[in-house]
Formats: sequence, C-alpha cells, structure tokens
Amino acid sequence: MIFSSAIFIFFFAVVFFVQWYIIARLPGENLRQRTLFLFLLFASYLFYMSWDWRFGLLILFSTFVDYWAGIFISRRLEEGESASEAGQDSQTNEADSLTTRARRKARMALIISLIVNLGSLATFKYFHFFVDSFHNLMFALDPSFGPPEEHQLLFRIILPVGISFFTFQSMSYTIDVYRKVIPVEKSFIKFALFVSFFPQLVAGPIVTAREFLPQLSRFPRIDSTDLREGCRIFLLGFIKKSVLADTVAPYADMVHADPLAFGFYAHWLAAIAFTMQLYLDFSGYSDMAIGSARLLGYQLPENFRMPYLSRSISEHWQRWHISLSRWFRDYLYIPLGGNRVGPVRHKLNLFAVMATSGLWHGAAWTYVVWGSIHGLAMVAEAVFKDGIAAARDKFYRAGKWAERSWNALGWIYQIVFVTVCNTVFFRIQDISYSWPVFKRLLALEGPTAMDIRPTHYRTVFLVLLVMIAGHILGRRFFSDHHLRSPLPRWAENLALPAVLVLLTQIAVLDQTTFIYFAF
Repeated sequence: MIFSSAIFIFFFAVVFFVQWYIIARLPGENLRQRTLFLFLLFASYLFYMSWDWRFGLLILFSTFVDYWAGIFISRRLEEGESASEAGQDSQTNEADSLTTRARRKARMALIISLIVNLGSLATFKYFHFFVDSFHNLMFALDPSFGPPEEHQLLFRIILPVGISFFTFQSMSYTIDVYRKVIPVEKSFIKFALFVSFFPQLVAGPIVTAREFLPQLSRFPRIDSTDLREGCRIFLLGFIKKSVLADTVAPYADMVHADPLAFGFYAHWLAAIAFTMQLYLDFSGYSDMAIGSARLLGYQLPENFRMPYLSRSISEHWQRWHISLSRWFRDYLYIPLGGNRVGPVRHKLNLFAVMATSGLWHGAAWTYVVWGSIHGLAMVAEAVFKDGIAAARDKFYRAGKWAERSWNALGWIYQIVFVTVCNTVFFRIQDISYSWPVFKRLLALEGPTAMDIRPTHYRTVFLVLLVMIAGHILGRRFFSDHHLRSPLPRWAENLALPAVLVLLTQIAVLDQTTFIYFAF
C-alpha cells in the first residue's frame, strides 16, 4: 500500500472520515482519546501488514520489548534516586550500594533493548550480507573454498519494509528514558502508536519519542490552515513522486540494467536522472507523510530543506534526510565525543558516523563505500575549514560577483560530488561495476558517441529544469516548513478538490515502489 496508489488514498479517506466525523463527536475527552488511539493503532497495523501479515508480529515484538524495557529502566532509576536521597540523609554505604545496583540494572535493561533491536535489524537486513561477505573473504584467501555461488543458503530471510526506520525510533525511546530526557510512557497503546504510526512508519521521517509522545496527551485538533497545508504538502509530494521521479526512473534503470554497454553520455544522463529520482522519490514520500499526518492533527519533523542548494557536503547532510542525520548526531556522534574531543578523534567520529549511515542505507558494500566517501569529504572539509573560510572571506571582500562565483564553485562541487557518488555506489548494487562506471563518467572507456535517443535527454532535462525551479521558488513559498500559496484563498479552495479528483485518476496508473522502502 504505497502512498501514491489509489488504495492508499481510499484507505486514508476512510481513516480521515472516521477520525473527524465519528470519533471526534463522541462524548468525553477521555473516550475520544482512547477510541482514536486504538483506531489509529489498528489502522497502522493494517497498513503495515498489507505488505506481509508477518511484519505485524515483528513490530509488535519490538514494541513489547521496548515498552517493558522503558518501564523497567524508569523504575530502577527511581529506586536509585530514592536510595541516593536516603544515603544523603543517613550517609551509609548501603544506600550507595543500592543506588549503584539500581543503575546497573537500568543499564542492563537498556543494553538488552538495544541488543534485541539491533539483533532484529542484523538478522532481517544484514544476515545474508554478512554470510556472503564471509564466503567472498574465504574464497579470496583460499580458492579451494569455492566461489560464493557454491555456498548459497537454502533459505532467504524476508526484509521487512521500513525496519531501519521503526527500529531507530524505538531505540531512541529507551535511550531517552535512560538518559532521563523524557518520562516513561505508561500507556502501551500510546507507545505502540508512536512506533507504528502509519504516515511515517515505512520510510520516515524518523520521529523520536520526545517529538511524538507529547502529541498523544490530548485529542488532536486541526483548523482550516492545517487542512489546506496538509493537502498542499501531500499533493506536492505526490507530484514529486508520481509525475517527476517516476518519469526519470526508466532512464536510470535502462543504463544501469547493463552499465558496460553504455558510455560517457548515457552514464551522465543516468547519473543526473538517478540523482533527481532519489531526491524526488524520497522527499516526495516525506512530504506525503508530513501532509497526511498534518491532516490527522499530528506534526512530523522536516526531512528535506532544498539540499541541492548546498555549497558543501557537510551542508548537504544538514539539508538531506534531516531526521536521520539528527538521529546519528544525538545517539552516535555526540556519545562518541562529537567535536568536544581532540581534532583527530573528531575527524574519526565524523567518518564513523557517515560510514555507519552508509551501512544503515543498505546491506551491500556499495552503500558502505558511499557513506565512507561522504565521510572522507566531510573530514576534508573539517581539516581545511580555516583555509576555506579565509578564501571565502577574500572572495566576499572582492565584490558581489566574486561572492557569487565562490558560491557557484561550492554549489558545483557539491552537485558533482553527490551525483557521481550516487550513481557509482548508491545505485549500483555490485561493487565490481563501480570502477568501470566511474571510468565511463570520465570518458576513459566505453563508447563516446551519443548512445541513446535524443528524446531521452529532453525528458530528463525538462524534469531537471522543474526541479531547479522548485529549489529556487522554494525559498519564496516555504518558510519554517509552511507552504505559502501564491493563490488567493478562494482560488485555492476551488483548486484543491479538483486536484484531488485528478490525483485519484492518476493513482489508478501503475506506480513504482518508493526507493527508501528498501531501507
């Protein structure tokens, strides 16, 4: 059940109607809350199990473990605080011992929660990656071991949709409870809804407990502004995905289906097409998630902020998949020491986070290399930070055109770097093809003639112009994640129903799966 399908639009219309026209009219705030949370939980599990009913068992198990881990951690920390206060009054060693034991038990519960979550992720997402990597290593060390094809497992583990997303959400809860950042959630229904809330369940944005659980303290409310903005953002995401991303996807797929058969021009066309597809597909899904949640009265965090306006790789990652970057910052980068440690360790922290981010994206060495190269670029930017700043200031003092030239150089560097990395490592699943494709991008091998039809170029560059216009106009129409419509309110109120009818007609057509569903 993908967001751009007719079945989801029908599903969401039913959820919207039941929430606002039936449940919202029940007597009593408590009754409305309990009924709504149960209904949304049911709808979320129905949504997730539409892919495979077994997925519901996995997310229920993860929810159950982390809910009780949070309860246990909270109780042990309270016991430790009580013992510590008693120890201050009596000044006895026994109280200190009780405090230490209570905190140790809380830490052990957190460790168990992390092991269960990371173990599930490793089993379902990385098991075959680890096995295949081991076979490749053994074959490289001892050819008599036989190629990996001779050691294929008799079974394949199904990858649950969105497991990387809801696992990170669930882990953030137990970590924050242990850190005393948030209070424990005593309602299992509310916690289960936080983990499984269907608008952001399978591809984000990654929502932390501190952002979402407070929104479950009352029955949601929306006004005409929420209704309009929710529709606008959802429709914007739908257009990004179904009209733009799906238009350029076939050109990238065509070249990457047989990358050695194409040369310089085709691979650059595929690189540009895939870079656009990746952004339009994923940001489109995020927009639809944010818009649909807004229509139900809930706020989800911003996930993209016009990333291709960036002038460095570091800035790019502050604008791209913001919720993931923030998660790694709060739960990996800062615990490793962040930038508060020595310069060498700081650079190692940057690299470790980006390499881990690459592995998070997929169980293949291409993703690890992709993340590592981004990490090396960010390390290089940090190493030469002072020199870059001095050169920038010199350009800025030279006048407006020099300032624009500097900004253009940074923008070109970011665009070319991201585009090449995306096509050489992120798009290609077999790392043995990465080097040949890279050489084709440099025109060092392969055919150099125009090896695909001119109409392909026109289509891709038309979408590119639309995306560039969207980035430029985004500065005008977006402010703090709120879309400002250039239309008068009366015109927009007439246009939205017409666009929704058109949307349902478009959604009948075949839709491709969102790229980030695989992560």
